Amino acid sequence: VLSDDKKRLKYDKSGDLDLEDFDMDHFMNMWVGEMMEDGGVVDEMMQQVLPWASEEEKMAQFMEENIKKQGKGWVCKLDGKTFTNKRLMLAHFEKKYAFECEDWAREQVK
Repeated sequence: VLSDDKKRLKYDKSGDLDLEDFDMDHFMNMWVGEMMEDGGVVDEMMQQVLPWASEEEKMAQFMEENIKKQGKGWVCKLDGKTFTNKRLMLAHFEKKYAFECEDWAREQVK
């Protein structure tokens, strides 16, 4: 409205908006798109609520709570499997404990 000279003049004189050409669907799609895009408002709100910034970070935190150092390697507290480094342990968790990670995550935000 304000970018159209005629509509702007009408608004300046009367305070009324001319919404004749206003497309509510276009506006809502644009608004929702801005809210949901990567780094958008929803992401900002979730970062304030969740103790992790991404799915990868969530799994890493879950793993850290469920492993222990043993000698030169790492042991999974859930099944006793051992790995020589955390990268291999993370692959193990991603493959085997996705559902458990989601359950853990729900408990973390209660």
